[in-house]
Amino acid sequence: LVCAVVWLTRREDRRDDHVALLAVVAALGWLPWLHHKFALYVPGLLAVVAWTRWTTLRAWSRSLWAVAALLVVLPQGLLVAWSWQTWGTLGGALTTGGLPFSADTLRRGLVGLWLDRRSGLLAFAPIYGLVPLCWVLTRRTSWPWLLPAVLLVLPAASFTLGWWGGFSPAARYLLPLTPCFIAIIADALQVRVV
Repeated sequence: LVCAVVWLTRREDRRDDHVALLAVVAALGWLPWLHHKFALYVPGLLAVVAWTRWTTLRAWSRSLWAVAALLVVLPQGLLVAWSWQTWGTLGGALTTGGLPFSADTLRRGLVGLWLDRRSGLLAFAPIYGLVPLCWVLTRRTSWPWLLPAVLLVLPAASFTLGWWGGFSPAARYLLPLTPCFIAIIADALQVRVV
């Protein structure tokens, strides 16, 4: 699904993108059903879609905007209702004991995400080390991707339940950002630095 978002945001902006836009919006509406952590990620992805496709979206009628809003809000509302009925919380099983996040875990988790010897990105996926540099090189076009990245990384890094990987959140929780990162790296490879 994130690949579809990247594809949609990188293709030439066309005013007849209504079906593609609505399909991606509808799919994003259901994404949190795969995991509650995507409830924060979805608004970030929607913001990137809105930013990059604003020319098309600006031409939409009110009824098309209403359909798009319904496609996002309805599945998420159903998830909230199901979570409340099943778990007694809005966030599902992970929030039955309260919000499982802390500022201290966030501080250690952000460092551990990169440096932890058992599950850190530098040990197991050093290619991620290119992403910050590529983001700087392509900042004029890639800055909108910061929002979904932050909305996925911060909750993962601040999660207080124990990880087998030590003080680090598992790097696999960044996997949904990989298509975004690949697009940023690909754009950076086209930048002439010297």
